Amino acid sequence: MLPQYWQKKLKDEEVFKTVSILGIDVVSVMLAFILMLFLVRLFYSTNIASLEAVVVEKEQQMAIIKVAPVEKDIFYTGKLISAIGEFYGGQTKVTELFSQVSGANPGGIDLTNFTFSLGNISIKGYAADREKLVSFKNNLESRPGFKKVTFPQDSWLRARDISFSATIDVGGSVEK
Repeated sequence: MLPQYWQKKLKDEEVFKTVSILGIDVVSVMLAFILMLFLVRLFYSTNIASLEAVVVEKEQQMAIIKVAPVEKDIFYTGKLISAIGEFYGGQTKVTELFSQVSGANPGGIDLTNFTFSLGNISIKGYAADREKLVSFKNNLESRPGFKKVTFPQDSWLRARDISFSATIDVGGSVEK
């Protein structure tokens, strides 16, 4: 047996070794715990980043879905406006026809009636003399878009104060 001093010293060394081993174990466990926390944080941060990318993509898809009905409405509105434009573009402008007829008047002709129906113009009026009526007829025939100008035979019987009527075929070639 050893003296008490040495026994105490051995016991103190044994306690020191035990405390050191426990300290190293505690520090190792703490380091492992810190490493685990770091790995969990890294895992969740990458997971959150990927979820944010998915959310952004879904928001873009929702924006496209919200825009699709508006685009559809715009498309159909454009088609409607185009159809309206074609409808009005396909109509004959009667005021233009009237301007052409009255522009052909050499003077001395009074128009009393102007009727437009299905590509034909019917006019009635009075002419001072036959020369004015012939000039009026020639002017009408020279107008672009007037296909056929027809005066009935009884319009040419009198030399003065002529009551006449005429039919003008405008077809589809008149300025629209």
